Amino acid sequence: MERKYELLCFIKKDCNKGKIIKQINQFITELGGTAFQTEDMGLRNLAYEVKGHKKAYFYLANFKATESNKNIDGRLSVKINTVEEIIKHMIIPSNEEE
Repeated sequence: MERKYELLCFIKKDCNKGKIIKQINQFITELGGTAFQTEDMGLRNLAYEVKGHKKAYFYLANFKATESNKNIDGRLSVKINTVEEIIKHMIIPSNEEE
């Protein structure tokens, strides 16, 4: 069985967005996940200032991993935290199973 997750990242507006998105997708793959739907949502205003930023690029990735791949969301979060250009991220597990 597979478990689905949703990842939302806020990326600094003054960086190479394409490079960061590629790096995020690479992290998912390295950890044994498969991105099945991604969306570059563009530059948007943040609801409140985050780490001194009022605007950021929003990137959404839906991915899945087998149940045997324990704690992929936690391990992915650790990798994402190493990328300075990502202001904030959220990983939400889905209740749906395949």
